[in-house]
Amino acid sequence: MQSPVWRNFLQRTGAMDGYLDGPGFQQATDRVIDALRGVVEPS
Repeated sequence: MQSPVWRNFLQRTGAMDGYLDGPGFQQATDRVIDALRGVVEPS
């Protein structure tokens, strides 16, 4: 996680790294999906 290639990727994409266990990952994914629901219109 400290490699220059990975750090460069994070900087370029604005992403963050870190570890989430199963429930934590589910909660984070649910928040992203809820945020997307607010901007994506059903077809």
